[in-house]
Amino acid sequence: MNLETIRAVLAWCTVFDIIVLAGWGGFFMFGRDFVYRLHSRFFPMPAEQFNGLHYGGLLILKVCMIVFHLGPYLALRVAG
Repeated sequence: MNLETIRAVLAWCTVFDIIVLAGWGGFFMFGRDFVYRLHSRFFPMPAEQFNGLHYGGLLILKVCMIVFHLGPYLALRVAG
């Protein structure tokens, strides 16, 4: 596997992560009541805990995206 292939894979992974992050954030921002009602059927919890879990999940996704996909992609672009 050459460097260009690895760069392309990391770039597409970053694009996919951004789409998932934007979709999750948008759905949570604009459809919070719907998502809360749907999730509270299966996992009863207060709204504050629900919000904290989703914000934490968004944070973890964003950090992992930067550390594992965007960072290595940019490093390979600079090095190559």
